[in-house]
Amino acid sequence: MKLKPTQLRLTTKLEQSQREQRSRILVSLLFLFSLLPSLFLALWARWRDQGLSWPQVKFDSFSFGKKEITPVKSLSQRLDGWAQTRLNRLPGQWAVRVELLTRDFRWGINDQIQFQAASLIKLPVVAAFYHQVARGQFKLEEIYRLREEDKVTGAGSLQYQPAGTKLTWGQLAQLALSQSDNTAFKILRQRLGDQLINQLMLDWGLTQTDLENNLTTAADVARLFRQLYHHQLLDSPWNEQMLIDLTETIFEDRLPAGVPEGIRVAHKVGTEVGVVSDAGIIFTPNQPFVLVILSQGTRNQLAEKLFPQLVNELYWLLVEADS
Repeated sequence: MKLKPTQLRLTTKLEQSQREQRSRILVSLLFLFSLLPSLFLALWARWRDQGLSWPQVKFDSFSFGKKEITPVKSLSQRLDGWAQTRLNRLPGQWAVRVELLTRDFRWGINDQIQFQAASLIKLPVVAAFYHQVARGQFKLEEIYRLREEDKVTGAGSLQYQPAGTKLTWGQLAQLALSQSDNTAFKILRQRLGDQLINQLMLDWGLTQTDLENNLTTAADVARLFRQLYHHQLLDSPWNEQMLIDLTETIFEDRLPAGVPEGIRVAHKVGTEVGVVSDAGIIFTPNQPFVLVILSQGTRNQLAEKLFPQLVNELYWLLVEADS
């Protein structure tokens, strides 16, 4: 269809008006963009002259859409969460103590409460024995003859040996730890005397360990292992001998069962009716640590079954925190 002259003039004016409007918008935008840097510089100079700082944006906790991002929890917080989730469900009373041996980190739950020590009480007694060996009061190769009245039932093989069996003092100390032998423990304790053992425990800072009533705390047990690791408990050769005795044990179903194969564990178990405990040093390549788990008033069969799981969970919490 052919446009009339009047329509052509109207169309031309409309197009011209649209072009002018676009030009005005473009000029306004250019003016605005040229003005913004000047305003920014002026405000910045004013803040600087008045001693003000540029507003800070906090990234401790922020959101993208509906997903909130928060900082990674500290190791203590993660261990607190683990204890609340796991220990509260177990029968009886439980205590845990963790100490990193090459870093200043210690954590515990119920670790200042006295628990039945069971065979963990053998630790300071054997340490006292090696302490006296270092001072010439005992010789490892000296012979002791087993007597019938020495024998104690329970853990250990000496109760089945005939009276008159010859043993060295070194063998007695090794059996008291590696087999938790009750007879060897009795012989060592009687020969040392409780007064000496109690004094040495005080010297070592084991203030909550009660030899007579067979009580200790997770913190005290951890302290003994920490000093043993740092060679602060005994002179060097006897310190290492005690660690060897604690590594080569017949009880490997608790701490050692919860860590990867090949990781050395120097430890001591404690077992009675209602008591399932283990404590020691786990020699991880990068971050060795002390782990103490005590229980009392628990159900032995259930606790023994769950023990390696608890150890494994703690092991990976600590290893992953160090990676």
